[in-house]
Amino acid sequence: MTVNANFNTLTATTLANYRKTLEDNIFTSNPLFYWLKEKNNMKVDNSGGTKIICPLMYGMNSTAKSYNGYDVIDVIPQNGISAAEYEWKQYAVGITISGREEFQNSGEGRLINLLESKIKQAELSLVDLFAADIFKAAASVGTNDLVSLPTFVSADGYGTVGGITNSSGVNAFWANYYTSGTKTTTAYDKLIADCFLVLLNTAKGNDRCDLGIMDATTYSALEGLLVKTINFVPQLKNTKAADVGYDNYRVKGCTIMYDENCSPAMSPYFLNTKYIQLVTGAGKDFVNTPWIKPDNGDYKTSMILWYGNLVCSNRARQGTIVTIT
Repeated sequence: MTVNANFNTLTATTLANYRKTLEDNIFTSNPLFYWLKEKNNMKVDNSGGTKIICPLMYGMNSTAKSYNGYDVIDVIPQNGISAAEYEWKQYAVGITISGREEFQNSGEGRLINLLESKIKQAELSLVDLFAADIFKAAASVGTNDLVSLPTFVSADGYGTVGGITNSSGVNAFWANYYTSGTKTTTAYDKLIADCFLVLLNTAKGNDRCDLGIMDATTYSALEGLLVKTINFVPQLKNTKAADVGYDNYRVKGCTIMYDENCSPAMSPYFLNTKYIQLVTGAGKDFVNTPWIKPDNGDYKTSMILWYGNLVCSNRARQGTIVTIT
């Protein structure tokens, strides 16, 4: 017998009402997700399908030309259009309430308070999981995990991403830029110059990196060099990001932040987020399942589910500095 006759309706409504807050809290919990949210690069995919498809352009149309009067205009069919394909990834967290907890919190207000505590616990667990997965080394990314930044932006530019494999001379358009940050004489003495080098070589006109993510150690070194070198002024900050708690510097139009989950062995990343999206499956954006009570236990369980993946449609516009010393 249910202690609170409105238990299922009450808790389902509470979970549903909290869904937007849950999403906001998870996707402002690290610099990349915060930035994608601010740039409206969180896309809801209504198409379903077996994979997430990202159209991409890797070659020019050779028929482009100037002409005069009756000159022949080429209409030769062109290659250069392809697509990257990403698997749907699924994340879940369970919320369980025992019969004893339900009994002890049978008042409507007390039950909501208990449920909110359990939702907060679930939220923090998802925050930690997403934050850790986004920085997993490519070799450590599990079959069910999000595609990670070290997969998109590798130390040698190579790797299989979105079903496209590149190597020296093969699918070169699908390689990210990288440069060595090995010191010349003193620690970090090349860091500023290498940051500039990555920003220059990943840019095409005004299409350039807008976000840099570093580990705390490298970020602190950059900060020391910037303050020492360029007579720091407040205008070097992205004030909007700073207002929500993300310390940062703006260098050549790129907002650089640190993430405690980013390790010095895989840092920094310079990203053109025009080509990076967090895709969520329609109707699978932290939805909660109905409460289920097993036949052999005095408890009820609901799950919060999310389907999606982090996708990239242009690796050439992304870059990194490797072996920083």
